[in-house]
Amino acid sequence: MAAIDVGTNTVLACVVEHDASGVRLVSDRSRITRLGAGVDAAGALADDAIERTLAALEELTREARALGAERAVGVGTSALRDARNRDRFLERARAFVDDFQVIDGAHEAELTFRGAFFGLEAPTRAVTVIDIGGGSTEVVRGASEIESAVSIDVGSVRLTERFGIGEAVPSEAQLAAMRVELARAMRDCAIRGPLAMVAGTATNVAAVALGRDLVAGAHAPHGEVVGAGALREAIERITRASREERRAMIGVQTGRHDVIVAGALIFEHVLDRSGAAEAMISDGGVRFGLAMALL
Repeated sequence: MAAIDVGTNTVLACVVEHDASGVRLVSDRSRITRLGAGVDAAGALADDAIERTLAALEELTREARALGAERAVGVGTSALRDARNRDRFLERARAFVDDFQVIDGAHEAELTFRGAFFGLEAPTRAVTVIDIGGGSTEVVRGASEIESAVSIDVGSVRLTERFGIGEAVPSEAQLAAMRVELARAMRDCAIRGPLAMVAGTATNVAAVALGRDLVAGAHAPHGEVVGAGALREAIERITRASREERRAMIGVQTGRHDVIVAGALIFEHVLDRSGAAEAMISDGGVRFGLAMALL
């Protein structure tokens, strides 16, 4: 079984197999394609974004079948929800993915929660799972069952474009304006610890805190607990750096350096609101939640 998450910034695909002993991860791949480039302003997918994302999706699906996946199922999230021309993408994607659907924010939040603890011990008490995506951020609270779930239209790509974060070090005015927007957009979210921070922004911020070079092939943090102090120091470094300085920063993946400032500020907002002393970092998310739901 291959489960694929086509997000605003990244395409992620995992292959899992299931037998009497349980579920085993065979492969986990990703490609940063920026499908949602310009969608916040234009309301439509750009031609080049469609082409590079379809190319990545076809490649990842072909790899999954070569590894033995008999079925490939995919979901699209924020960018495809917002784009009025999404059918152009879906018609072609469905030519090589067996089942591809665009899911709403509530479903995305549910899959995020289920996939956050893939390969980890399930929580025994309520935890807040936060998935900072390219177009949206999911906030889910629960333990064995989900107590509350919400998807908010703030994400690393969306905010980067909206507030004009470019090559220079972000200005104090830009950072302040983004913080105000986050406070407004997320004011009704119940954010409290313990925290589980999921996906690319979270793993990159944590990797900066840990001094872990993901570009050189180091494993992304998964199931590791990182102190809030170290995370805040990493966020400070990220938001005070130029685009080229972020590109060279240990812990920041190639292709994420241009949007990581916005993602880091969302992470900062979550730490501020929760008052948590630490956060568990997860490299799981929607693709694993989808795989588990299908199995």
